[in-house]
Amino acid sequence: NTTTRLLSDIPGCASNAMDFVNETLYMPRPFEGRIVKLDLTNNNTVSNVTTGWGGAPNSLKFDSQGHLYATNTGNGEIALVDTTNPDTENNRQIVAQTPPGSIDNLALDKDDRLYLSSASDSAVFEVLTNGDLRTVVPGQFSIPMGLAILKNTLFVVHSGALFGFDSVTGKRVIETRSSPGGAGSLYEPTSLATWSDSLVLLSFITGALQIYDPFSETVKATTFFSGPIDAHPFNGGLVVTDFANGTVVLASGDDFSERQVIFTSA
Repeated sequence: NTTTRLLSDIPGCASNAMDFVNETLYMPRPFEGRIVKLDLTNNNTVSNVTTGWGGAPNSLKFDSQGHLYATNTGNGEIALVDTTNPDTENNRQIVAQTPPGSIDNLALDKDDRLYLSSASDSAVFEVLTNGDLRTVVPGQFSIPMGLAILKNTLFVVHSGALFGFDSVTGKRVIETRSSPGGAGSLYEPTSLATWSDSLVLLSFITGALQIYDPFSETVKATTFFSGPIDAHPFNGGLVVTDFANGTVVLASGDDFSERQVIFTSA
């Protein structure tokens, strides 16, 4: 028989990245830089496992020996966490490094070999004992959400990354990662457009609109809407479709703070 228990009023977490060991549920808190545990044998007490982990700890798993591995999407770290060390600020050992924004989840096989998944690369990697990564399932891009061409480079965007491909050879020549909540330079872009010699990156997730030079990796401006999904240059500014509140807005000025609603849906 299986007993189902409903837990409420506990810290939220990444839904596919928890682990359950010895009647204790371990959960990442990506926007707080920590991992917590929920002790079901002690009145659902919540306590810290590791803290002060800048970026976005996003997934964790225990191996067969009880060792806790965790990933930080924001800074691309894979760490071994010492759960017996009460110094939660200094109980992590980095065992491998990936590009920031590229890790989604991890898993261990019966031999405790560690694997990582990357939605933005549509790939799976094995973490070798020396910290190197072995490509298990190669890929190029997963769920491309926007497309634009700038200076003979084809750009595609995903909330986890911006990639640029040579429009003739198809070779990937530019790679900029994004992290949950804008922990890196990009705020989880979900669509894009071109403006002069830059890209306009929009995020329905975070509400951000950014002017970005992908060749110098420079963010020229960042501003926020409710839920922007599209933008076009117009009269020296940008016409932005703000889907979240059903408006089309003309944004102008150096920081796009001058806003004029030019259409409102019925």
